Amino acid sequence: MIVLLIAHKAEAQCFFRRMTFRKETCGYLSGDTCLVITGNKDRLSRHILPGIKKLKQDFKEIHLLNLGFAAVLNRRLPLDTPVQVDLSVNESGETAIPLTSAGLNLPAVRCITVADSRRPLDSAKEELPVVVDMELFQLAGETRRLALPLSSVKIVSDFYEQHVPARVLIEKAAPLSCQLYDIYQSFQEKLNDLV
Repeated sequence: MIVLLIAHKAEAQCFFRRMTFRKETCGYLSGDTCLVITGNKDRLSRHILPGIKKLKQDFKEIHLLNLGFAAVLNRRLPLDTPVQVDLSVNESGETAIPLTSAGLNLPAVRCITVADSRRPLDSAKEELPVVVDMELFQLAGETRRLALPLSSVKIVSDFYEQHVPARVLIEKAAPLSCQLYDIYQSFQEKLNDLV
């Protein structure tokens, strides 16, 4: 079972166009895939985690894959670049959670999770590309408490320093969502090759 953890429906729109889902308590089910719209951290703990706990009980093997958009610091990566997150870091930079590799041939980056996308970050000290999102760190912490490995792939949607409004990202979400769908298919093929 693949559990796709995507923060917003705009990021998942291509999945809804290309797959047939039925609504279940865990999320949207299609064959051996469950798509979960995680939303913010409050929704995550109250509504999402009970469904993931149930999936953990019902299936011998589940693979959690977080997919979404992220901003890049210091323009170190071009827009529309897919990246694999190897380390999820909290806003202060004091706590980091290692993630499981998705096994895809993508650049590996750290991801800083912020509560406010307008928060200034000291990016001058960053030597390697770093992306910024608003949910991965909480998700990584919760899945770690459940003893479930989490992989994450992000598409660079904007440059962090520009503070692009959410409505602008939603307007350009369709092609990026289709990139996420293609990444899901590659991830699924990798898992099938291992069986």
